[in-house]
Amino acid sequence: MADDRPVVVTTGGGGAGWFIVGALVVAALVAIWLFGGGIFERSASGPAEINVDVDLPKVDKPAQ
Repeated sequence: MADDRPVVVTTGGGGAGWFIVGALVVAALVAIWLFGGGIFERSASGPAEINVDVDLPKVDKPAQ
């Protein structure tokens, strides 16, 4: 007499899904830490002023 019940075989899944979830959690925690710590905070009076000196030193043309 044949056994008519189905046989279910399960195998362990890969760890890539858990790795991606862990990476997203770590990224979210780092973002919360950076924004919560005021790293990217703007000043109350508007955007911060950044002065950059772009003056190049004068170079004399060599004699020919």
